[in-house]
Amino acid sequence: MRISIWDILSILVIIITLCLCGSLAQIYADPYTAINFFPPPTPFPTLNVVIPTFTPTQRGLPATWTAIPPTDIAGQPSATFKPSSTIAPTYTSYVIPSFTATSTPTNTPTNTPTPTNTPTRTPIPTNTPVPTFTPPPTWTVEPTWTLAPPPAP
Repeated sequence: MRISIWDILSILVIIITLCLCGSLAQIYADPYTAINFFPPPTPFPTLNVVIPTFTPTQRGLPATWTAIPPTDIAGQPSATFKPSSTIAPTYTSYVIPSFTATSTPTNTPTNTPTPTNTPTRTPIPTNTPVPTFTPPPTWTVEPTWTLAPPPAP
């Protein structure tokens, strides 16, 4: 058995493919490696660096809005409703329904066609012995003819 040029080229392609896969795995594991043509930018060292940040906080709570009692036209306070009390909550028993799956046999009806009598229409003779005259249309649109390209072979 003799080794041809194609055998040598295929072995060379396999070796190059394995080298490329190994270099891609190395770049994936360490993006800062020397074989990476496009390394990411060097990160900023953050060992003992304290970066101040601006975090504004309120000095106190904002003033709340209080409703002004209604007044009449003369500016005198008008009658307001007295405050009402809310009824205290009471215990109401409630049972959450649960679902239990049971198999129920079903009786599936079969479709049986029912014969029906369909009445047939009979034409009623008219009293007109001659057909009626319909005038022809007053104008017509002539079609425009275009040549279609020949079909592609």
